[in-house]
Amino acid sequence: MDSSKMKRILLSLGILLFCAYGAKAQESSSTQGLDERINEWIQPATSAVESVIFYSIPISSETSVPLVVILLLGAATIFTLYFRFVNIRRFGLAINTVRGKYSKADDHGEVSHFQALSAALSGPVGLGISQG
Repeated sequence: MDSSKMKRILLSLGILLFCAYGAKAQESSSTQGLDERINEWIQPATSAVESVIFYSIPISSETSVPLVVILLLGAATIFTLYFRFVNIRRFGLAINTVRGKYSKADDHGEVSHFQALSAALSGPVGLGISQG
């Protein structure tokens, strides 16, 4: 399939979804905000994904572990073995890089290494999933 045909298909799907959302939005109460209407429209899909990801697997009669924890531990183990324990071997290098040890003395940017790391981690960490 060539790229122009793929673009037309994606554009058609986007228009179809936009029209379907527009019809759904007109049916919903006008007192709801846009964010509430989008949440109402997406809620069935997010509930289905949440029920799979947070499915609890019993370990013992008293303990269960969410599936996401097992998946993350499995991925961490695979990557640790594949990259031959780089997360342990190069930990000192990571700390020294964040401290700015390898920066040029005359190269003072507006953002320090630690600020750059903090900014890069704030998005993924800040978007943590809350159950409630």
